[in-house]
Amino acid sequence: MKKGMLQTILSLGVLAALTACHPGGSADKVADKAPEQVSSKNPVEGVQSQPSALGPIEFSSHRGLNQNQEPIFGEQQIIMNLPNVNGLEVRRIDLVNNTSQQVDLDNAEVYENRKELLVREKTEVLPLRTIEVRYDVIYQGAMIASKKFKFLPDMQIEGQRTLANYGAMGVIDVDMMVFRNGGVLITEGADVRFNVKYLFANFGVVKSFDRKNLPLPVEGVPGRSGGLFDLYADEARGFLNGESWGLRGADGENGRDSQQKGENGLNGTDAKIGENFSSCRHIPVSGSSRYKLFAGAGCERTCSKKATSGAPGKMGGAGEDGGAGQPGGFSGRIFVVVKKSKNFRVSAFQIAGEGGEGGKGGSGAVGGDGGLPGKSNMFCGGGQVQGAKGQKGPDGKNGKKGDKGVRFTSCWQLGLDRPLECY
Repeated sequence: MKKGMLQTILSLGVLAALTACHPGGSADKVADKAPEQVSSKNPVEGVQSQPSALGPIEFSSHRGLNQNQEPIFGEQQIIMNLPNVNGLEVRRIDLVNNTSQQVDLDNAEVYENRKELLVREKTEVLPLRTIEVRYDVIYQGAMIASKKFKFLPDMQIEGQRTLANYGAMGVIDVDMMVFRNGGVLITEGADVRFNVKYLFANFGVVKSFDRKNLPLPVEGVPGRSGGLFDLYADEARGFLNGESWGLRGADGENGRDSQQKGENGLNGTDAKIGENFSSCRHIPVSGSSRYKLFAGAGCERTCSKKATSGAPGKMGGAGEDGGAGQPGGFSGRIFVVVKKSKNFRVSAFQIAGEGGEGGKGGSGAVGGDGGLPGKSNMFCGGGQVQGAKGQKGPDGKNGKKGDKGVRFTSCWQLGLDRPLECY
């Protein structure tokens, strides 16, 4: 067998082994199929046939493996088996951003009349989105082959991150999710579901909220829920801890102070003077049937009615009752299902939010002023006083404390042959 033919066979054998070693990463499962071949006998639609001497053009994709046979984060590998001829070029078209660029062919491995080109497609993108690209093979100005690829994004959590940092919400499809060095993902109470092919958690943490920067309660609104975090993974290893808690409900509104002052008490009546008519002379008034009193000797004046004290003031108006506190938020929970576990472990705790305090009752209004005493005179004894001030109105009752939120249960199944565990 000739040396050139042997090298070609070995090259194709290595390519097949790489493809079969670890499929994944392509949304349309390109790596799970045999490499697509486009030849001069079966050209791409709309592409003019080229001489059969060029031979087949093959595309394949797979996720690369490191020395420990673990998937490499952040890239998918595309392999193109091309004819080794002058005038050949490859262009990469980003179908999301609608951009195009030429691919460098200088790094291709050459085997006599064939060349093998490895392209590393970056899959760590923000915001998280599906990578959609197309590779066009052009010979002497005409496209002779074209292939579209779709790859799910990779997601890395290092330090403390929120879903907003990834532009993620709702249902999120990820090829590889990696928690590095105790990385923390904060959901901010959102309901979210991750569908993941490979999960690597180096003491990763999923939290509802950042305890050092908790959102303040909103007046009149129950406490926020810790949210529902669902994670479905084809394969997982490492350790993941879930911390879910609901937030405190808002305090009840304080009752308003009464502005209704009590009514003032009635004033006392004045004293009245009377006369002893038996010792007084009465002189007729000219032209009238009336008489006027002539206070001569022996005519006495007396007190016919003493003055009275003022009446007490009325009680002030009652204060308004305080409003009830809002209930605390539901604890939230995590739910994890892993098809294949490689020493993967999960722990979790859930805490329901406390109810808000009841609002304080409003203050009662002041009582009314006492009535003034009636006026006395020289004939009627004194001693009359102003009426007592009215009592302060009763304060409103304090509102009821809000109910505590509901505590949910977290569950996980680490392997399809394992039972569901709930805590």
